[in-house]
Parts: sequence; structure tokens; C-alpha cells
Amino acid sequence: MSVRRLVAIAFIFFGCSVAWFTLGSSVVMRTGEFDHRLNQEVSLLWGGLHTQVAPEGLIGRPRQVSEVVLETQNGKPVSREVTKEVVDWGSALLRST
Repeated sequence: MSVRRLVAIAFIFFGCSVAWFTLGSSVVMRTGEFDHRLNQEVSLLWGGLHTQVAPEGLIGRPRQVSEVVLETQNGKPVSREVTKEVVDWGSALLRST
């Protein structure tokens, strides 16, 4: 190989390296600008960041509750016991979704 040929190869390699560096930096710069602008436009249409919470299961457990109620009948206070059913809701652990 002659010196002339080695210099030509080095020149081509250096030129290609500069071209790829320029292309890569312009793509990175434009992508960053586009992402910022696109995020603003999407936020205007759909609002800010959305978060999705995990699903939750609930179990209802019925129980009987008794309470004393005071009433007046014929001007006299009368107490009576009333029983009603109440449902207590508690969370259930989910094994999978």
C-alpha cells in the first residue's frame, strides 16, 4: 500500500466519522425538542400525567346490630329493641389481575 492510498482512506474515514457525528447529534437534539413540544400538546388535549391505581376487591360481611330506641306512646316514653342487618365492607387481597 502506498502512502497516498493510506491518506485517502484516513480522509474518507475522518469525513464519514464527522458526518455520522453530525447526523447523530442533530437527531438527538431534534428528538428532545419534539418530545418536549409533543408532551405540551398532549397535556393540552388530555390533561397532565395520568396514574392508574391497582384494582381492589371488596368483601361484604353482614352482621346483626341491636339498638334501643326511645319512643313516646300516649305521652309516655317507651323503649324497644330494634335489630337490623349491617354490612361491613373490607378489602380482599387479589392473587392476580
